[in-house]
Amino acid sequence: FNRALALYYEQNPSTDEAYRNYFKHLQYIGDYQKIISITTLDWIKNAWSNYRTLKEIGKNIAIALNACIEVQDLANFIRIIFLKAQIQLSKWNIDESEINFRIALGLFGMETL
Repeated sequence: FNRALALYYEQNPSTDEAYRNYFKHLQYIGDYQKIISITTLDWIKNAWSNYRTLKEIGKNIAIALNACIEVQDLANFIRIIFLKAQIQLSKWNIDESEINFRIALGLFGMETL
C-alpha cells in the first residue's frame, strides 16, 4: 500500500497530499536513498515557490535527516543539516523582522508561514 502511494505521489508531486506524505511513505518502505537524493536546495526553492510553509519544509527535512541516520550517510547528513540551518535562518529573519510578514502575506491572500 505504501509503495502504491509513494508512486502516486511521485507522479503527482505538486499536490498538497504529496508534499505532506511522500517522504513519510518513502520512509515506511525504506527508500532512504530516494529521500536523501530529493532533499536539495532546488527542492526547497520549489517547495517555497509552491507556497509550502517553513514548518512543512522542516518536517520533511527531519525525515531526510533520519534517512541519513538509517543508512549511516554522514556526508549527506551534514549537507542536509546546512539546508535545515538555511530554513531556520529564514524563519528567524521572518519572525524577527520589523516588517510583519504574516500581515503582509495575508494582504496578498497568501498562506501564513
